[in-house]
Amino acid sequence: MLGLWLLKKMSKNVRIIYNFFNFPNLMYENCKKLNFYTVEEMSKIIPGKHDWPGKRTLCFETENPFLHLHILSYLKLNRINVDDYKKIDTCAHIRLAEDEEKDWIHKDNSNTAIIYLSNTNLNSGTKFFADDLENEISKANFVQNTCVYFEKGLFHTSFGNHGHSIEDARMTLNIFMYK
Repeated sequence: MLGLWLLKKMSKNVRIIYNFFNFPNLMYENCKKLNFYTVEEMSKIIPGKHDWPGKRTLCFETENPFLHLHILSYLKLNRINVDDYKKIDTCAHIRLAEDEEKDWIHKDNSNTAIIYLSNTNLNSGTKFFADDLENEISKANFVQNTCVYFEKGLFHTSFGNHGHSIEDARMTLNIFMYK
């Protein structure tokens, strides 16, 4: 069955969708084969301001268009209307244990979906805040094949970054949707 639509209202503007992909382990194993770049490496490939802990892939819409379309089709199947957006960026992201102290509370300038790809780790996930002063309002635990969707402007951060290599790192798909 396609992603079970289980909507849990954690705080305003957040949805959790469990069982997002039909074959999550295949998605995870294939994403581990992609090239991941630090902020410094990415800045040499794509000039501009980049800022995140860990490593990310290049955007799928140009580097891997079929994967990009596959992800968009699952968003749509799970009632996230991709047709409402002018631009959608998709990439894979890994964070290691060493990246835990490098993360910070921030807000995206887009609606965002984070899909947890690597193995379940209940000591990891995403925290949400009322503001950037660490007033936590809710969190989503890192359960493999779960999509956490939230709207533009919601303060958040990852927690429990873990692992020491691509084989055991926290891996997510990050989707940034611009209206």
